[in-house]
Amino acid sequence: MVFLKPPILYTAAIVRKIDLIIHPIVVEYEGPNASIIVKNREKLIAGALEIKEEDLARVETSVKRKEKEEISEKFRALIKLDKFSYYLAEIEFSSSVDETGSGKVKITFKLTLFVEFPMEERYQQSIVYRFFMDKIFYELYYKKIVEKYVEKGKEKIIRFERRLKELMKI
Repeated sequence: MVFLKPPILYTAAIVRKIDLIIHPIVVEYEGPNASIIVKNREKLIAGALEIKEEDLARVETSVKRKEKEEISEKFRALIKLDKFSYYLAEIEFSSSVDETGSGKVKITFKLTLFVEFPMEERYQQSIVYRFFMDKIFYELYYKKIVEKYVEKGKEKIIRFERRLKELMKI
């Protein structure tokens, strides 16, 4: 299940951010028919991420037209895992395509795992609750689940890169 805004967005929460990769994955294409990739960029990225196109949120867009049309966009998708965890996928798309349709395309991808324990209710703001959720629940039980999510996330990164390379072959 994918959400445009964080599925677990609390005014107060115990948050753990786990970067699944140190450096973002970069996939580049240069050659003829780059315009096909540019026209189908949302479908391409959503297909590689294995989500619906409408679940991909465009965060920022910049278009420049000179001899070449230069597009720079940032996308974001939140993929809910369970009540406490979700992946944040951040994708940067940049292209430079001339009138003949040839040019360069660059896609940068980063995946981060977030774990959030809510603290909005009065009982959740107590020291006992924080100690229980952060130390006992997380360390004894939920840490194993998070480790599985980290492995799933790394597999998702590898699948994303492979699938993107497959889809970019024109």
